Amino acid sequence: MSPQGRPRTKKEPKRKAVKVRLCAREHAGKVTEPWRIMEAIVAGERKDLDGLKIGIAWHAGWRPDADGVRTNGKCVKRSDLDRSLDGYDAMIILNEQSWGAFSDNDKYRLLAHELEHIQIASDKNGEPLIDDKGRPVIRLKRHDVSDFASIIKRFGPPPCLTDVDIADADRPLLKLAEEKDDVGPQRDLREEIPLKFTGLRAAKASLTVTRTADGWRAGYSLQLGNLEHRELPEDTLTKNDRPFAIRRAIKKMVRWLEDVEPTGNAAARRSLTRRLTQMCEQIETQGRHLIRDLVDEDEDLEPVEFEEDPELTPDEDEDQDSEE
Repeated sequence: MSPQGRPRTKKEPKRKAVKVRLCAREHAGKVTEPWRIMEAIVAGERKDLDGLKIGIAWHAGWRPDADGVRTNGKCVKRSDLDRSLDGYDAMIILNEQSWGAFSDNDKYRLLAHELEHIQIASDKNGEPLIDDKGRPVIRLKRHDVSDFASIIKRFGPPPCLTDVDIADADRPLLKLAEEKDDVGPQRDLREEIPLKFTGLRAAKASLTVTRTADGWRAGYSLQLGNLEHRELPEDTLTKNDRPFAIRRAIKKMVRWLEDVEPTGNAAARRSLTRRLTQMCEQIETQGRHLIRDLVDEDEDLEPVEFEEDPELTPDEDEDQDSEE
């Protein structure tokens, strides 16, 4: 009952708002404006995208961020699963609120900008890369220029450094850039990848990945309470593939944790066993996500042939191949 003695009306649960919807190509027998502009750009200045299936979607409206910048459009590369489901190779998402306020020139410029992100990857010979389904390999091109308005006002537009013809097979698509073979010996590159844990106090772990002229090495460090262990990349075998090196480091971390023998009374042993199991599960989950992201970022890599590893037992080597 309400304070006034009236029965309260039951409120319906609040439902999650769906802010994204597809933009139909035709409405009332006519091609909609975004599709008409996009198809005109592809037919004119972007004929290289003629064979791709690019979709358009509406977003209900992005709010300005802390700097007052509002997102007016976004280009999304579709995953292999998405392409298998609906056939779209890429999707352009437009801010529906901004679109209504734009002039015709602004609309054309926005779609031309988003289409510029879509590129067909090429090999070292300049030939388009094709996957085993006969589809072109898509990559998203980064912005050529990124600067602050205040700096541009003071110094003018930044110099453009993208006039060098670089094949996509040589372009550093991974977060850790590689040196090209034709510019001399490769420098040693090092990257720290922290791992995060939920529900585990005093749990820390990180991967250390290095790239030398010989290949990739991955070490690790982990801590759970008073338990600590570390293996430097310099003490590991060289691998010819970064995801393989990271996967091997993840397996060694989990193996070390599984070999820990809990001590103390029964309650302490149960508690430590539970924490060790949780830490192993979270390390394996993050490792799978990390390796999957690396493979997605560099889809033009050849499949890795996993050589025999003298540091692993035959059983572990077979298990390693089955996880790929």
